[in-house]
Amino acid sequence: MSKLTYLIFFSFLLMFSCSKEEIINSELTDRSANQGVINHVSVGSNDACSTLGAKPGCDKSFSLTAIVKEDGSVSGQWVDGYKSDNSKGIHVSIDCVSIIGNSAVIGGIITKGTFNNLDVTGFYAMTAVVDNGTSSKDPLDQISFSYVYATPRDCSQFVAEDFSLLDLKIGQVKVK
Repeated sequence: MSKLTYLIFFSFLLMFSCSKEEIINSELTDRSANQGVINHVSVGSNDACSTLGAKPGCDKSFSLTAIVKEDGSVSGQWVDGYKSDNSKGIHVSIDCVSIIGNSAVIGGIITKGTFNNLDVTGFYAMTAVVDNGTSSKDPLDQISFSYVYATPRDCSQFVAEDFSLLDLKIGQVKVK
């Protein structure tokens, strides 16, 4: 037999060596890994300083990623790197997301952070974001300040307009 014949023979052998059950299980595993996410919220910016008349980047950064799955579970994190009032900013583990149209209210436990020299680790934080599109003709996307509370809040009891929204001149909000 020629090398080509052996190559073809072994190719067929490999193609049919997996059982139908193994192929189906593999396909289900691949699909389930990519399914289940029903909403995704993300923000990347150097914060909303320019809206307040300050130089962009004056307040470090604001970044957020939140995922809502079909089963209702929520995950994600956000960092608000504000540096005013002797603060170092906060890192939040997201446990609540409420989406209405192109806006989202997000909440979670602060895993690390200070505000005015007070350690706020373990406190609850909330913020709101609005996705106004990606075209230069669209209104600017918006974010709110990060609000810190001593106890958890149910973010589904709020709408973005309950927060002071600031235009995001640099950066992008995505609510899907």
